[in-house]
Amino acid sequence: MKALDSRQNSSPMRFIEPNEESADMGKAGSFRYNILHALLEEKYSDAVDYIKAEIEKESVYPKYHKKVDRIFHHGIDLVSAIRAKRDFPGFKSLVRSKQAELRDKIIKHYRELESMLKKIEEIEDGLKREDQRSTIYVVRSLWFGALVLLLVAFFQEIIGGLAKTGYVFSNNSANELLTYLLEKLGM
Repeated sequence: MKALDSRQNSSPMRFIEPNEESADMGKAGSFRYNILHALLEEKYSDAVDYIKAEIEKESVYPKYHKKVDRIFHHGIDLVSAIRAKRDFPGFKSLVRSKQAELRDKIIKHYRELESMLKKIEEIEDGLKREDQRSTIYVVRSLWFGALVLLLVAFFQEIIGGLAKTGYVFSNNSANELLTYLLEKLGM
């Protein structure tokens, strides 16, 4: 409310002071920051261009556009609504209560757009985590598969090589023992 009162004395089209909103705008240069900063600077076409560029951008996550395209289009509608309300003809001739009501609607649209952009970031982070999890599963399964193959090869070598050698050795040793015993017994 304090920001609204201070804006009434300044430019009637200024609806949010950048200093009070900078913490919610995200990292400088991020998608959210670029759009919200463009709105604060009253560069609506730039904000729409950022959104359209993100829509057209190829994503590494196949589900990304399915989940966020509707949000992007609603974001474009919100930018258009903010523009229409800020550029309302005869704004200064409106009664103060109507001006305040119009400003409140602009702030409401701005907050909704801000939350939608945060939601897009959350969706992207969720897809990134899902991709990382699936990569971990693939690496683990490859590791376990390689371990199983090594164990099978090891046991096959034991059975194929050492078992035959052991059989030949034990058979030969048994024959020598029997021959020795038969010689001692005189047979």
